[in-house]
Amino acid sequence: IESWKSARELTKEIYSITKTENFSKDWGLKDQIGSASISIMANTAEVFYSGSDKSFINLLNYAYRSDSEVQSLLYVALDQKYILKRKFDQLFAECHKIKSLIGDNILKVVIPLKIIKGHSQSVISEHLEWQTIWSL
Repeated sequence: IESWKSARELTKEIYSITKTENFSKDWGLKDQIGSASISIMANTAEVFYSGSDKSFINLLNYAYRSDSEVQSLLYVALDQKYILKRKFDQLFAECHKIKSLIGDNILKVVIPLKIIKGHSQSVISEHLEWQTIWSL
């Protein structure tokens, strides 16, 4: 799954930046951003053994929220001057890419389920709404 591969790369990058001198001394931020990036990776991995569509969607939603947490914490790191704007932009874009991949995976399950349950009228408009949200 591409989202897991991208989350793994993001986690490697997060661990790399948190080893720098000033960042490494901010234990709270270092631990929080590291845990959030691991959560993205772990939840996308658990999807393979989720056992149900509901579990699949829930795990990907957890990963999506953890991705948002990483993005928020990147702002803290930038504001504290632990990372340069260039690195912030790179990591923020990587988070956005992962969110798009996660969203696509959720839609692959949600849209067929809605069609099966007879909600096909709203599927296309909901798909467009999700795509708009994920592109922010």
